[in-house]
Amino acid sequence: PGRHVADVAVLYPIQTLYAGHYLDGPKGYYEGGVEVEGTDYPQVSRILTDELGIDFTYLHPEVIDDRCTAEGGMLHLNNVVNHEHFPVILLPGVKVISLSNLRKIEQAWEQGARVIFTTQYPTLSAEGPDADAEVQAIVSRMLESGDHPAVFISQPSALTLDDALNRCLPERDVTFVSANQPFNYIHKVIEGRDVWYFGNLDAASATNTIRLRTAARRLSLLNPHTGAVTEAPLLQTADGYAELTLTLRPDQSVFLADDELLLHNGVGGTVLLGGRRSELLYVAVQCIGCSTPYPASAPLAWGQRLAACRSQSAHTGSYTTRYTVPYQTGSGG
Repeated sequence: PGRHVADVAVLYPIQTLYAGHYLDGPKGYYEGGVEVEGTDYPQVSRILTDELGIDFTYLHPEVIDDRCTAEGGMLHLNNVVNHEHFPVILLPGVKVISLSNLRKIEQAWEQGARVIFTTQYPTLSAEGPDADAEVQAIVSRMLESGDHPAVFISQPSALTLDDALNRCLPERDVTFVSANQPFNYIHKVIEGRDVWYFGNLDAASATNTIRLRTAARRLSLLNPHTGAVTEAPLLQTADGYAELTLTLRPDQSVFLADDELLLHNGVGGTVLLGGRRSELLYVAVQCIGCSTPYPASAPLAWGQRLAACRSQSAHTGSYTTRYTVPYQTGSGG
């Protein structure tokens, strides 16, 4: 559920691959037959994900044509549910490109989006040689602009990509402030609230300080290995960002979620209420401030019960719980 969040859109270079491919190539069919010169998207995607800790979304040329628009300095993916908004567009090893794609990318660039080329930049049109001159002219305009020129990285590496992204994207959705080995992660928005999933795929334990773009005031850590839920130790929350330090063992992972999402859905674990934590099970609840009881059999979701109590009371409220038999499952509590 929810929609994916990423700052970087990466053009899937299928037209460059088509143009450079032929049957019965020297590498054999198990390895794709042909190594198309200049293509680097596997290397670039690995560097972004594993070395820089930057998530991204691949966009197929048809998706750019059919579902993307340029507005407000971004390229927008206009899916009904999974809509995304990209201030940076990266073209990895693209030599052949659809003219309609390039025109739309230029439109986003003219409005303030940043464009990065790696290894090679487009010189040929997928529509045929009659459009090659326009492709070359658009690319030249972007690279030679005196305002916010596109960036060309002839030899992409963690160092050169990080430098380019620091210039093009100084404030990221997720930033590993101090990290020798960034975690792999995915960020989603569910019902307007943020959820992240962080995983340590390295062979050693790692500790990372992470800066997150979020409006959430309180966050919880949900451990998928044990089911435990604990308050996230935020270092600071200001100006639409939160910062925390996480330590994960090898192959360990954790969810990080906005407490308001947990409160609204009332599923599993704990949630922060009035400065205290209350178990999210089928339990009887009584507000200490106003003595309003909420029996376990009440046909209301947790979020509805506790929000109703809070809205009817002038105090901030703390809650006490009594474990009972869950009325839906019939098992002991």
